[in-house]
Amino acid sequence: MPEQTQIYIITDSITNSVFEGLVLAPILKKLDQNPALNIILFSFESNILHREEKKKTKNIHERLKIKLFYRPHFWGRFTLRVCILTLQHNLQNLSNYTITARGALAGWIALRGISPDCSHITIQARGLLAEEYWYANRSKLWQLPITWVRYRQFKALERKTYQKLIPAMSQPTTIEVVSKAMKQHFIDIYKIDTKFISIASQDIPPIVAATKIQMWHKQIREQLNVPHDRYVYCYAGSGKTWQCPEKIIQFFTKELKNNSKSYLLILSQDAKVFQEFCDTANLKPTDYHITHVPHDELFQYMSAADAGLIFRENHILNWVSRPTKILEYQSVGLKIIHNNTVEILTHAQQQCQINR
Repeated sequence: MPEQTQIYIITDSITNSVFEGLVLAPILKKLDQNPALNIILFSFESNILHREEKKKTKNIHERLKIKLFYRPHFWGRFTLRVCILTLQHNLQNLSNYTITARGALAGWIALRGISPDCSHITIQARGLLAEEYWYANRSKLWQLPITWVRYRQFKALERKTYQKLIPAMSQPTTIEVVSKAMKQHFIDIYKIDTKFISIASQDIPPIVAATKIQMWHKQIREQLNVPHDRYVYCYAGSGKTWQCPEKIIQFFTKELKNNSKSYLLILSQDAKVFQEFCDTANLKPTDYHITHVPHDELFQYMSAADAGLIFRENHILNWVSRPTKILEYQSVGLKIIHNNTVEILTHAQQQCQINR
């Protein structure tokens, strides 16, 4: 079988909390499935990485190379020029390769930096870049004019990438979205022909065997000293505002009043945020546990629970998304409790809608 080369491009950093699970894990899976495949990952980093962070990218897999490059902070498409030149330089000796770019920034770099030897381009649209930026910075009133300018720059980049550049490419190009709602959004906003759009399916976590879930359920509960008669709610994710951490605690506090056997397991790198909310709610330490676990242990800990929590604000950003945690909850058979703000949950088989 002839050797194949696939290029991955990311701009949201190898230090991003989703890198291990949503970028690296699917790559390693592809390498295991195809012994003729070689993958090169280009990560354009906007911040300086520590030595330990760089060391983690070494010797992960014999057919995986991770190359780290500097990326200026985005202030318009011209600031990506150095990334485009870097990509062009690194691709000049490659032939017959494909490119997968994660997000609009990486997509722009890929579309502008490819050589004629590229046989196919996939842009993974995992969110709405401009809307995410505005959502994260909208409360910073003192810098609102700058926020508005950058929002318009991100918006222009997305429109230029998805609406103008992709239909004009000579190479076959696909936009890989994460939900039917996002697909319809792209069609409505960018007037894209449906032939350019597909819905992602390769990065969905596999269903864990029932016997393994039962084993982990018992094992982790014993490890955390959680009695087996307690009904465990699990939240796995960050403490960022848009993930509504306060609503998670409010929901659990109410459930605990109704059922004293309720228990909350929080799996998050933002332990301080959740601890403050738990303290404010006067929760007893015997009714909850907060910890951060490596991605390869995440499913084990989630298996200790009975239900997974996901609350979001009612916003287009959330409606078109496909939160990773939904898929991970489903993979270990958790009942999903949510507030009906994510379109993909309307198709979930196991769910309980909480209208608030």
